[in-house]
Amino acid sequence: MTTAEIDTLPDAALIQLFQARRPGDDRAFTALFRRHHLGVWRLCNRFVFNIRDAEDLVQEVFLRVYRGLDQFEGRSSFTTWLYRVALSTGQNEIRSRNRRPKADDMEIDDLADRLTDGSTPEGAMLSAVAAESLARALESLPPESLEVLCLRDVEGLAYTELAERLSIGVSAAKMRVQRARQALQRAYQGTHRPTGPAPADPAHGLHHLAGLSLDLPGSVL
Repeated sequence: MTTAEIDTLPDAALIQLFQARRPGDDRAFTALFRRHHLGVWRLCNRFVFNIRDAEDLVQEVFLRVYRGLDQFEGRSSFTTWLYRVALSTGQNEIRSRNRRPKADDMEIDDLADRLTDGSTPEGAMLSAVAAESLARALESLPPESLEVLCLRDVEGLAYTELAERLSIGVSAAKMRVQRARQALQRAYQGTHRPTGPAPADPAHGLHHLAGLSLDLPGSVL
């Protein structure tokens, strides 16, 4: 099978190919890396706040994925498992750096704005406390909620693409995203307890994430 043909395979087929690979044949894993690198980078960049550190964290994520992929049994989608690895790796990075700035009051829309605004250092940076709270909130979500948020709000899939990926209708895809965002807000409020009032509109989640515009070396958005 050629590299071009491998690149067209769905994740599940790539994983099967990887698990049945001959020694030294990592083409299936390389295809997974190319497919998911940008989404993982976007998530990692929320923890370390600069391109170089984000790339280092991405490498750590995919190293962990490579080491664990032979044991992947498909109880959840690969996307869900991958982002859980990324979230865990991001939390470990925060703890290892021992960044503990004062937690500020943060409504969920304010959180979304910080996550998506890369135009200034202030706009691009989450405090370590908020970043770790967000990671814990995401990790606590059911697999289907985490997957739909990552596909829509991190990878930026259009609703039509999301519906096709999940084999559901567009209206159903929109409903799943809405419910997942609400679940994320509830989980975030449970892990990060600001002194200010709760957000007035729980229907808003990380919906601005799909608008990320990142200037990545060697990447085409």
